[in-house]
Amino acid sequence: LLFSCPLNTRLRPAHLPPLSVVAGVAACEALNRFLPAAAQPVTVKWPNDLQWGSAKLAGILPETVSLPAGRRTTPHQIGLVLGIGLNLRGGAALSTHLGRAVADWSMTGGQADPADLVAAIAQAWRGAIDTYAAEGFAPFVTRFARQDALAGHTVRVLDGGNVLFEGMASGIDATGRLQVSTTEGLRAVT
Repeated sequence: LLFSCPLNTRLRPAHLPPLSVVAGVAACEALNRFLPAAAQPVTVKWPNDLQWGSAKLAGILPETVSLPAGRRTTPHQIGLVLGIGLNLRGGAALSTHLGRAVADWSMTGGQADPADLVAAIAQAWRGAIDTYAAEGFAPFVTRFARQDALAGHTVRVLDGGNVLFEGMASGIDATGRLQVSTTEGLRAVT
């Protein structure tokens, strides 16, 4: 299931970096409402993937677009497009083909058709962007912590295939950066 939602926002360019986390948290919360109470929940793998167990279920991509001057309510206003790719079926075959764990919606036990999923995620994104614009990122630190797929797991930070450092994932900071506890102390990843 692939779809994108255009959203007008009053966010300034300086507020864009944590949008992947904001969108991931909102989509995760929306999907979890369709799961049975005893089901394993969907979680967010920082910064913009959704997981079911240790398998990737969905990926989210935020993009900005320029707005014509006549459509801006503030001089620096930008347009935002949030997109998602959610596996509905075929996770087992994809896992075999890709050599890594891939989940699909049919595995989760969730009871919703694609149209319901689209509506729920789009509404969750609108609400999350409104909350972020009004209250900043602080509410999302707690919301992310409740569904953090990496919490307590060892992670490696790579650049160009080279390991820069590794440690234990320790949530996110007030700006949405991943926090990694290393032998040298806490390090932030943008």
